[in-house]
Amino acid sequence: MATLPDADGEHCSVMDCARLVKRMKRTADVDSVVLAEAAGIGLNTVRRLENGEETNPKVETLERIAEACGFELVVKVREL
Repeated sequence: MATLPDADGEHCSVMDCARLVKRMKRTADVDSVVLAEAAGIGLNTVRRLENGEETNPKVETLERIAEACGFELVVKVREL
């Protein structure tokens, strides 16, 4: 699995998420149409994520995108 660092090591904001989706796409050398099909999600969802318009993406959606690009989504839980 390929790895990409998150924005600051602690959380992923909407724009950070958009940048990560774009970077995964570039690394996987796929366009939005191919990614949507491979991830089993709508093309509009991919485009909204890329443009930072999707403000509350489901973890499952991000996981599908990551896996379709050859990445693994890792979620960390920390004590407050």
